[in-house]
Amino acid sequence: MASWSREFEDGYALATEAATRLRELNPTHELLKYRFVPEGEETSAETEEQIKIEMKDRFWNRERPWQGVAGAEVCAVVYGNYYSALLEAIKEEEAKREKVPG
Repeated sequence: MASWSREFEDGYALATEAATRLRELNPTHELLKYRFVPEGEETSAETEEQIKIEMKDRFWNRERPWQGVAGAEVCAVVYGNYYSALLEAIKEEEAKREKVPG
């Protein structure tokens, strides 16, 4: 049986792979801000923390707030929902390409 940390790493890797694919399709897609720093830009620790909070707020879909919930649960829920959003965005971007002639 895989350890919890290994399962988290696997989920994180899936989200990274999906974000990389989305970046290939649309390098300015708004979901990428949670995974990549735009080229030529630097972020401060404060900015990174704000992005993490925004990500948790956006992808946490439980009745109780994520604050005060075990970090492992927050990560599992947030990254699972982020991954699902990335897959949907990839599907939408691929559909756009199919509609463009040439």
